[in-house]
Amino acid sequence: MVSAMNTVRMEEMPNGPVNTPEFGTVKDPEEFKGLLEMDSYHQLEPSTDYHATLIKAGIYDPRVIAW
Repeated sequence: MVSAMNTVRMEEMPNGPVNTPEFGTVKDPEEFKGLLEMDSYHQLEPSTDYHATLIKAGIYDPRVIAW
């Protein structure tokens, strides 16, 4: 399983369009609200100390974008 860290941009990823029935689309205002709530990047608070993380990506895996 691959985590969905940036659900707002998910539709721009190679596997994104096939996941819209499960997660929703940014084109629908109600579904966009859900995607925004799930999006880890949009939940970060300024001036907040967070634990260090290690994020790894497979550079040759076309299904997982390593932005």
